[in-house]
Amino acid sequence: RVVIPNSVTSIGYNAFYGNKYIKKVSMPDEVSSIDNWAFMFCESLEEINIPKSLKKITGQCFDCCYALKEIVLPEGLTEIDYSGFADCTSLTEINVPQKTNWWDGIVLHENCFFGTPMRKIKGEYYYGKIKRY
Repeated sequence: RVVIPNSVTSIGYNAFYGNKYIKKVSMPDEVSSIDNWAFMFCESLEEINIPKSLKKITGQCFDCCYALKEIVLPEGLTEIDYSGFADCTSLTEINVPQKTNWWDGIVLHENCFFGTPMRKIKGEYYYGKIKRY
């Protein structure tokens, strides 16, 4: 298990890239940015909390996290970039927070869930420029 200290506000590029031993990551709400490829190929990662202050999940941030099954997105998140959760082959459910206004839905970019057995997206979101319900 990895516990990110409260003093950390950003997770850098490739920070945990390819770490096959991490199963759980606990991040404080002070983390407001996670760069591209930060957790890519963390094949054993089963659980991660997405901090409340995070606005965007960057490209390929969690790509190929094969053991990740479910994600709960924070209310402030506005965007999941290209291939954010691509090839997370165990990811079957994602929970999108309910927004006050319909136009505040999360933007899902192309291939953000490519290669996943995703069966359920709960909540309001946009795919590209088209709003889905």
